[in-house]
Amino acid sequence: VKLGAREARMVELLSDYQELTLPANLEIRYEGQGIGIDKEDDKLILSLKNDRFFPRALSLVQALDDLALPYYEEAKCPDLGFMPDLARNGVAKPETLKRLLAQLALMGYQSVQLYLEDVLEVPGYPYMGYLRGRYTAEDLKALDDFAYDLGIELFASVQTLAHLDRFLRWSHMHDIRDIDGILLVKEPKTYEYLDAMLTQVSGIFRSRRVNLGMDEAHMLGLGRYLIN
Repeated sequence: VKLGAREARMVELLSDYQELTLPANLEIRYEGQGIGIDKEDDKLILSLKNDRFFPRALSLVQALDDLALPYYEEAKCPDLGFMPDLARNGVAKPETLKRLLAQLALMGYQSVQLYLEDVLEVPGYPYMGYLRGRYTAEDLKALDDFAYDLGIELFASVQTLAHLDRFLRWSHMHDIRDIDGILLVKEPKTYEYLDAMLTQVSGIFRSRRVNLGMDEAHMLGLGRYLIN
């Protein structure tokens, strides 16, 4: 099978997590708007919109005997995404996330946002993810590289207003705490923290997307903000 460098890299990574068989007569063509599989003379032709569809096409080739040829499928939405919640209890190990990314690539997912809350390393804020197994910048950069090689856009989902109970419970962080897990608005130190956190995130991931969570701040302004 003749594979380009990018496709060969995908096969190399995916083979660590699932046994893959590539027919010797496989030929890849980049054309059309989805994934097409058909026979042409003695060749098995994969027609792909782009190389991000290759992992999904590989999974279909594994079930070739169950497909009626010619076979064609087209994504119903331009970006099929998944968000694992990594902020509950101890964090998932990077190797566990790599296995998940490999499985998602084979299913056709093209983006994954990591829901992090406080479980990432931020310079100047040692209580971010303290005793929770937080991810280092190197951990997340390695995951970003892995996802990129599989055709997946990886980006962060972070909290910028509430859902920070585990971070703000430490007395060292009470200068930026309003009440419960809610940040203290109009406090300069709060914006210093947000700037440091978003600078860290933007320096880790290739993607220019980031999910800024501001949900469920039900008690906003009813703590230290109200007292002040």
